[in-house]
Amino acid sequence: MIELRVSREDLDSIKTRLEKIDPRRQDGVLHRAFKQASLKVADKLEMNVSGRILNRRTGHLAQSIGAKIEKDGADWVGTVGSGYGRYQRLPYAEIHETGGVITPKHAKYLTIPLKAALTPAGVPKRGSARDWQNTFVGKSKAGNLIIFQKTGAKGSRLIPLYVLKKSVTIPARHYMSITLKEMEKYFVMAIRGSIERSLKNESE
Repeated sequence: MIELRVSREDLDSIKTRLEKIDPRRQDGVLHRAFKQASLKVADKLEMNVSGRILNRRTGHLAQSIGAKIEKDGADWVGTVGSGYGRYQRLPYAEIHETGGVITPKHAKYLTIPLKAALTPAGVPKRGSARDWQNTFVGKSKAGNLIIFQKTGAKGSRLIPLYVLKKSVTIPARHYMSITLKEMEKYFVMAIRGSIERSLKNESE
């Protein structure tokens, strides 16, 4: 998750502009400013998981990204990340940020799909390895355990579908940290811009 706050110096400059707005409207104006700025950060994060930093496959991670605005005492806080969009928070959202080792929970091995088990977009064709018929486990020349499918006349053709692994290491991609660094200055500028527009509308 990306938590969006402003520094004390930036907050003072924002409040200076905010004080020129009717006190009855200040809270609503600041809420709207944080919301608009946070959504811009969410747009950038969605772009970063759609090919710029992470490769997009199903699109679920990108579509799970959104922004949440809430009040913490007297301050507004924007939170951006997976779980605030169309989908609930996805379990792999965090590991792509920090990296880590994935191990099987309910089986001896992880089943890693190979090219024949994937669509051209890199998405698994079936829900799991068990959804394929006429399969067996064998060893490749490199010594890896592979789930093969028998096809053709009398099962004469063997297609490698999955490689079995006891663990997989996911590298840290820091897509959230990178997005925060890219958008940190813009976030404050966007809040200021929103308040300026409110000031302009109030004076017209």
